Amino acid sequence: MSISSLKEVRPSSASILFSDCTIAAQPIQALNTGSESIRPWDELLLRPGKNVAGWSPCRLVEEIYKSELGLGLDRLMVSLGCGWAARNPDKRVSINIHPRSLADEFFVRFALQRIESEGIEAEQVSLEVLESVCPGSVSDLVGGAQKLDEAGVLLGLDDFGKGRASMELAARLPIRFIKIDQDFVSGQCRQPAGPRVLAGLVAFANCLGVMSIAEGIETTEQLRLLTSLGVGYGQGHILGFPEAIDL
Repeated sequence: MSISSLKEVRPSSASILFSDCTIAAQPIQALNTGSESIRPWDELLLRPGKNVAGWSPCRLVEEIYKSELGLGLDRLMVSLGCGWAARNPDKRVSINIHPRSLADEFFVRFALQRIESEGIEAEQVSLEVLESVCPGSVSDLVGGAQKLDEAGVLLGLDDFGKGRASMELAARLPIRFIKIDQDFVSGQCRQPAGPRVLAGLVAFANCLGVMSIAEGIETTEQLRLLTSLGVGYGQGHILGFPEAIDL
């Protein structure tokens, strides 16, 4: 499935630049006993095409958000994700969204309507708020977040600990999970205080009563450390590479 479908969401000259980008699914795996009760979980990821070869996936998303396509990306990904969940009823799908989408009443209605029209359970859908790009007032995000949460959609904070609004977002939004940023996972394993920092993030999640997910796990050493610290879920190349999917 090509990102050229963005033309249907919001016509834009930028759609030419991003027209050959693709979408992949990467598994989120249970690391500790008790987490296995949750249905299998995949995150849909946008992957750069030839037109933007050399860009990281993070830069790709940031550039799309800055382009004329804007938040049309979030609506497209939610639409595709709900369709994918309908064809895989045993799985949960995770989708990244910009924080501004929570303040957009149209986006919130659109997401709930797509869930209903596809005939899927709301808990099959999880939305990962990109905490590292959180703009403006968190108060603007609360209303939309509450509506999605009340409907059964799982909300989480992506890149947790990387942005300045981490604690305020965690305190004010009805989140169900936090994703520990991969910089903590890759860097902290090599620092003397690294395991204590990771343990603190896990303890924070436990205090909130939410799930913890570690991103960017690439080595056996990282996997062992995170498992020993009680991290509930993991995502990274050692657990499963992103695989292109046909939507």
